[in-house]
Amino acid sequence: MRRFFFAVVFVLVTLTAMAGNPVAQGDSIQNLSNKFLERFNRFIKVRDTLFAKSVLSDWSEEIPNDPELYVAWFSYYYNASMKEDAIISKRPSQNPNDSNAEMKDSTGAVVGYLVTKRFFTPSGAATAIDMRILKIIMLGNVADWSRYADEIIALYKLNREKRYEWTLSGGAQYSGAAEYLSQVIEEWENTLFRMDVNGANMRRVAEAILESEPKSVSALNFMAISYLKEKEYSKALQWLKKADKISPNNAMVLQNMALTYKLLGDRKNYAAYDAKAKAAQ
Repeated sequence: MRRFFFAVVFVLVTLTAMAGNPVAQGDSIQNLSNKFLERFNRFIKVRDTLFAKSVLSDWSEEIPNDPELYVAWFSYYYNASMKEDAIISKRPSQNPNDSNAEMKDSTGAVVGYLVTKRFFTPSGAATAIDMRILKIIMLGNVADWSRYADEIIALYKLNREKRYEWTLSGGAQYSGAAEYLSQVIEEWENTLFRMDVNGANMRRVAEAILESEPKSVSALNFMAISYLKEKEYSKALQWLKKADKISPNNAMVLQNMALTYKLLGDRKNYAAYDAKAKAAQ
């Protein structure tokens, strides 16, 4: 796991050094980048990966060090790894990723639906954990915190479903994904706390985790921190009490409870929980 972590860090440092800051290079570069991204998204939206790749090739020639370009390349490989299958159904699919085409008889009455379903192939970018992690890192580099949180949630859910055996981008199997992801998601949540303007995105990540792991002390703690960030101290305290009930001697939770009571002006409980936190360390 340590070797994999260092590999990710090495690639991150390399990409960051290459990327620079497109805004600092002038508004004309940023505008050009936005135009490429708009064209790329237009083709991806209609699932035309051939023209999407053509846009990426032009983009790579014009602005080879654009951070958004790296994110777009991942999106291309991700979409290219998806396949489609069509079935006839009496009812339309409720899955937002599916498309429904009405089938009508000679009178014009709807008699069924041609449902096109999208699914991932068991190879490619969908299963390459290092590529997914690098996408999240690059979104953080460009401060796109909403998409940053979206990708963290998507990665967490895919890992929970265990639909794939995770690989590295070269195709080698990676068996330590579950343990590694539990650690790195906490780091990403801390990044959202430090860098995002409010607690909404870190709260979305914590809520996604709690749907599958309602007793996750870490997720409960991050729910509380998201409200602390927004100075909603009473709401923060509610989540910390839940975490404290599950893990009564958790120093991290006790420290945050002490801080919250202090911010609420409750000196008695602040002193009590501050003493508990010190004893738990």
